[in-house]
Amino acid sequence: MRVTVENGKALKVSGDPDHPPTQGVLCTKVSRYADRVHHPDRLTVPLKRIGAKGEGRFVPISWTEAFDECVFQAKANADSRANRTQFPRQTER
Repeated sequence: MRVTVENGKALKVSGDPDHPPTQGVLCTKVSRYADRVHHPDRLTVPLKRIGAKGEGRFVPISWTEAFDECVFQAKANADSRANRTQFPRQTER
């Protein structure tokens, strides 16, 4: 992967044609990285919904609060007999 950087800012991401497995091909998500990461509408802090779903009402929260909320919700789902919660996991090969 090749990244064009100017003043510490990634301006362009492209594939490396000398990389044998990919021959310079990048997926769409990675190839548009520079556009997305610097987009003015990009979220930079976690947001918590304060209204009903679909109302679009959110407040900023800390990263610690967001993590704690995720853990709380995951535990609540796992403890609920009504939900058949599955957690993805990665195993060593």
